[in-house]
Amino acid sequence: MGSPDDEVQRGEDEVLHEVTVDDFYISAYEVTQKEYEDVMGENPSNFDGDIYL
Repeated sequence: MGSPDDEVQRGEDEVLHEVTVDDFYISAYEVTQKEYEDVMGENPSNFDGDIYL
């Protein structure tokens, strides 16, 4: 995470560091806002319905 020192438009507060991600859900297909909400029980997006994420 972060970016190398020589990257264009790098922020002064960025620090390149390793991040470990535990479990997460992924689909082989696009997921609509409605499908996400049906599974997760919430929709943190500003969009509703069958709009693809």
